[in-house]
Amino acid sequence: MYWSAATGARAVYGAVFAAYGRNGYENGRFGRPTSEEFAVNGGRQVNSQGGWIRWLSATNSIVTSED
Repeated sequence: MYWSAATGARAVYGAVFAAYGRNGYENGRFGRPTSEEFAVNGGRQVNSQGGWIRWLSATNSIVTSED
């Protein structure tokens, strides 16, 4: 769970959380999450101050807004 006055409280978990961690958590390129994890076509996504991280279920892979 991440919280700031600017973004509110946001939960990040699973494969998206692991990718968020590999990228430095809130001090990394994505900054703090700005959305809850939500369903997208074929997976799950979290939006953040610096882009988004998406898990794709068909390939069990991560893509980001910078890929």
